Amino acid sequence: MRTHQTMPLVEDAPCIYCHRTVGEAHKGDCVSVVHTVRVKLTFEVDVDLPISWEKHNIEFWMNDGSWCADNAPDLIERHKAKHGLSCACSLCKGEFIDVVDDTPKLRSHDRPVPIDQHSLVNQRQRRVLAVFAASSEAEREQFLLAIRDVYCMHCGAEQPLTGMRCQCWNDD
Repeated sequence: MRTHQTMPLVEDAPCIYCHRTVGEAHKGDCVSVVHTVRVKLTFEVDVDLPISWEKHNIEFWMNDGSWCADNAPDLIERHKAKHGLSCACSLCKGEFIDVVDDTPKLRSHDRPVPIDQHSLVNQRQRRVLAVFAASSEAEREQFLLAIRDVYCMHCGAEQPLTGMRCQCWNDD
């Protein structure tokens, strides 16, 4: 039998879903108390690929080749734009697979979630590249000069305010 989580002590407000106050157990059907399940999400989108590719080429490329599934959101966004869709609901089918962890816990948006630093770096890189690509030649040069002002030209380490070189130049 499941026990229900109590309200977090960091808030003074009652639960916005079951209206229990801090320190009380959530109601049995409160959507703030969750467990972890695995679902399969299937999206159907139109993708432009080489005309010579057949089913086995496409499936190899997407499942075992050089394509990265991190690009899937871009495929969905392109499909939505091409077909004038405001959301991807008509493209997606969800299916329950299994319970992963039946331990009751508060929903992740109701508590702090660890930050995936790798994902943040990738997001930052994409934003920087997008700004760089959309910039004029003069703006790109200013951008590179600004980077050179902060990082050592030799080793790439963040440098002190003393110039374009850090201690690594003296270490060589």
